Amino acid sequence: LAHLNQAYPIYKSLGVQRDLVDNLLERGNVLWRLGRYSEAAPLLDEASSIADKPAGGDPELSASIKLARAEMALSQGRFSHARQNAEAALAAAGENFPATALGAKCVLALAQSYGGATAAGRQTGSAAVEMARRLHDPGQLARAQLVHAETLLRAGDRPRALSTALEAQNMLARGVQQASQWRALLVAALASRNTPGTESQKYASQARESLARLEQDWGPVNFASYLDRPDVQRQQQELARLTSSR
Repeated sequence: LAHLNQAYPIYKSLGVQRDLVDNLLERGNVLWRLGRYSEAAPLLDEASSIADKPAGGDPELSASIKLARAEMALSQGRFSHARQNAEAALAAAGENFPATALGAKCVLALAQSYGGATAAGRQTGSAAVEMARRLHDPGQLARAQLVHAETLLRAGDRPRALSTALEAQNMLARGVQQASQWRALLVAALASRNTPGTESQKYASQARESLARLEQDWGPVNFASYLDRPDVQRQQQELARLTSSR
């Protein structure tokens, strides 16, 4: 984040609009992921004011900013706002920016599921996986599978939620999406509750270990702000309940 902050005045003085917007977007994404929403929002607003200009705007970055807003709203538990921004990002991305379209589809699936439309969320999650397969990107596929696993769990399909979460976790373990790994293990633990054996507790223990590693990698300050996110608080509560149900 420090190097992005340092680069901003340089881009601004040079008048390099695309680099300036990209810098604002990257900083906004870093901040909201750490739960620092009040700092992220004005950066995304400033980026949007440039990228959405009628003349000289940037359609690709404009779609990415809409996606960032959707992801931030989802993280805050503002599911209606997340759905609206995800739909706007999908429309803006179209077929020209498939990675952004996939991200928006993933947000839409979770916003539907957590907003009460579990059947629609499950269907959208399945569509996200199919979109990801066409990108031939293992990281994007793992992300979509994790989303689909959550939507399956919300819809009550625990067996498929478990298998999909474990498939996502196997792929995530090979990459650097650290914050997604513990979530995949949590979904696996939730999906295997009330089944014979100790699989649920095993996955819950692995999820706790994976979450603890984030503090080592990110440092106590960043980790603490991450834990304050509403979605992460909900996930921690779910993990705690698994522990107390032993």
